[in-house]
Amino acid sequence: INLKQISTGVKTVEVSGEVYFSGVYPISENQTLGELITRAGGITENGSAEGAYFQRQSLKEAEIQRLKSAKNELKRKILLSSQSGGLGQNALDNNSITQLTSLIVGDTGENEVMGRLVVDIDSIINGSAEDVILEDGDTLHIPTIRQSVAVIGEVYVANSHLYRQGLSIEDYINLSGGINAYADEDNIYIIKSDGSIIAPTTSQFSRVTTRASGLNPGDTIVVPLEVQPFSGIRATTELTQIIYQMALAAAAVNSF
Repeated sequence: INLKQISTGVKTVEVSGEVYFSGVYPISENQTLGELITRAGGITENGSAEGAYFQRQSLKEAEIQRLKSAKNELKRKILLSSQSGGLGQNALDNNSITQLTSLIVGDTGENEVMGRLVVDIDSIINGSAEDVILEDGDTLHIPTIRQSVAVIGEVYVANSHLYRQGLSIEDYINLSGGINAYADEDNIYIIKSDGSIIAPTTSQFSRVTTRASGLNPGDTIVVPLEVQPFSGIRATTELTQIIYQMALAAAAVNSF
């Protein structure tokens, strides 16, 4: 007798970290993140709501597609450049083509894709922010409260340092040995523990760089790589930055 397996169609989400009842939970239509946290017993006294890490599969798939699109654009430009006279004086030599090809083969960069959605858990819990409707496969991790500031990227020693009120970005970078010769000093930025970014072009960044206000425990200071494009291939810079920023974001999450 052959029994046909029937799919239950149950949608599930996972909660881990500093909640009272972690695990996999079935969800119903239109169930929200706030309701899920309540079902998990709430956040423990050691949990960091600000540092909540919320992942969504559909976002991860969109990020992978963006990466693939960047690879395809670079591939097209490599083909144009490799053709005789395709880009005239800007045509690439064989060595450059080999280096560029290494960026577009296989799953380069895809392991760093996270699909993170920035959420304000505290505001959701107290009702001052719009709640998030859950999707099948969502995951929520509540990390332990951190007492450190991390410095990653193009510094001599990427490290985490005990948070000290009043220290500036420059102070923490100096504690990591300072920037190296490959650093893009003009585009240093901050990843907040909730995953949001403070970029150097914002007024908030200007306030954070001063000693009077600023960095908080759980923040990550990112010193990016200064990317030099190959002649005639602007897509190289764009793709390299995408892959590099994904790797740094993954490193920041791992430091939580």
